[in-house]
Amino acid sequence: MISQYWLNQVPIQPLVIEVRNGDGTLINVLDYSDIKIKMLNPYNEEVPVDGFTIDTSSGSIGRVVLEWPSSTVLQTTGEYVLQLELLDGSRSEFTNTHTIVVNELGVIDNVRYSRIGKPNY
Repeated sequence: MISQYWLNQVPIQPLVIEVRNGDGTLINVLDYSDIKIKMLNPYNEEVPVDGFTIDTSSGSIGRVVLEWPSSTVLQTTGEYVLQLELLDGSRSEFTNTHTIVVNELGVIDNVRYSRIGKPNY
């Protein structure tokens, strides 16, 4: 799955993740004792995820809702990767990755464009 946001945005709408097993069936995430968020920025560095809130009220149907922190974690343009770690005692499983694309308005492939679409060098 892919989501798109803007540089330094603090999203209001939560990010909804559907957790599926290998054959695509939604799984009950309430069967796990804990869920942790793992997030990497475009430089493959861990992003602090302390401010996220994890809502599992729809966990029985495989849905996890992530409320964004009150300050931005989207501080670099490029592709971020988000993954959930599902914990059960000493065992853990990881969900498929969720790609988050962060763009800067008026910039495509690191080229800044003017209002009429011509590059500004």
